Amino acid sequence: MSCRKCVKLANEEFCTRCGAFLTGLHKRVVRERKFLDRPQADTSEILSNLRLRQHKIRFFPANYSRERPLLVDFIFEQGKESRLCSLTQHISIFLMDYVHSLSEIPTVLFESVALSCILIASKSEQSEKIPKIQNYPANIKSIELEVLSILDWKLHVSTVLHFIQFYSTVGFVLEDEVEDVRCVGIARKFAVFLCELCIGECRFAKVFPEELAICCLAAGRKKAGVRDVWAEELIGLTHKNPDSELLEDIMELYQLNFPE
Repeated sequence: MSCRKCVKLANEEFCTRCGAFLTGLHKRVVRERKFLDRPQADTSEILSNLRLRQHKIRFFPANYSRERPLLVDFIFEQGKESRLCSLTQHISIFLMDYVHSLSEIPTVLFESVALSCILIASKSEQSEKIPKIQNYPANIKSIELEVLSILDWKLHVSTVLHFIQFYSTVGFVLEDEVEDVRCVGIARKFAVFLCELCIGECRFAKVFPEELAICCLAAGRKKAGVRDVWAEELIGLTHKNPDSELLEDIMELYQLNFPE
């Protein structure tokens, strides 16, 4: 049942008080306590902006493809040492990918470009402090400017993690699908884990972030014991259905790394 204050607002699909779907079905979503404070902005506007800022990488040079797993690990290590939030680290990786898809970078500069992307992502995220990374290359400022030029200063991008966090905020599990609300946390954490696993693989960078996020969330639902991989109500809400081949590819990668 929805609450007494369920009122459909313009462009809104949820009751801001109880989380009920305002689609005529009035089904409630279950959300973790940390996600109960809904964003002040219209959720449909937030989702529209996320979709406008998402990109998929169409091409990687061969030399970058070979070195990319090590560079991704390098960014995660630097991010951990500098205590950067996960989103900033994911943005750094996407910016690095985007730069290499647009320009042929000499192998000797790969690490410097990765460092530049960390600095750029940190500066573009208002909540972050500029990381104090030891042993900066002497020419790091000129490389940073060159990276910004290649990116055409377009720094507001949407990553897979952005979409996972968005759908975790608005809800991706229905109340009548689970008996224990802790299942929602299990589903989200597994989705984030799969996202971190996939980010090291070149092939997943060539998929739109939202598509990958939906598959990670669907896998999380399955891991948490939810019967349907993606409920019909979620298809109606997101206008998305998990890509079965992509979902299978993600789970094969998981099973390869963590055989049961």
